[in-house]
Amino acid sequence: MTTKIHLFKNLMFFAFVSISSINAASATIITSNFSFGSGTPFGGTITLGDIDVTLTTTNTQPFGSTSFRDLLNTAPSLVTFEFSAPVSEFSLTVSRILPPDEFLTDFNIGDPTTLTGDLINIGGDVTSSQPGDFGTGSLIWSRINTSIITFTIGNDPLSTAHPALAIDEFGISGSTISTVPTPATFLLFSAGLLGILVMIKKSSETAELRA
Repeated sequence: MTTKIHLFKNLMFFAFVSISSINAASATIITSNFSFGSGTPFGGTITLGDIDVTLTTTNTQPFGSTSFRDLLNTAPSLVTFEFSAPVSEFSLTVSRILPPDEFLTDFNIGDPTTLTGDLINIGGDVTSSQPGDFGTGSLIWSRINTSIITFTIGNDPLSTAHPALAIDEFGISGSTISTVPTPATFLLFSAGLLGILVMIKKSSETAELRA
């Protein structure tokens, strides 16, 4: 009886670890560049996982084949992401930031949880700490729950440096997004299952010897 209880506990632990690993894999942010968009102002629609994403903007234009940017020396650009289901995490990767003439601001989801690269937050305006037109990095929001995200690409219309902040990539994570578990998850599952089978076999052999 004690052996059976021990095996049951191990089986429950294995199931818990496996489910936790699969859930962790499914929480990964899915990213995309903007090759799906077009036009001036720039916009488009894409499906990531099970979520439809619609991008609409003002005062923007394509930048290369995978990014978009604000129009040079014009009014600030309003950017809107709409999702067919709530997202719990959101990220943006940006480049070509010229401080202090260009910045991202007016986020309806509050300030970013994390900034990477040379990005800094100055009173709600995210810009670069690197001089020149080469600032780059990512903005990441965690623990949000929203179906719409808006922000402004701000710039100084009197700037003589021709600023043009580029939006290069975005990412989302949500409860409805389907992702394929990583090979490591499958490896963990297989190893745990094999371990339990070995324990069951040894338990049976021990029981036979005692009999």
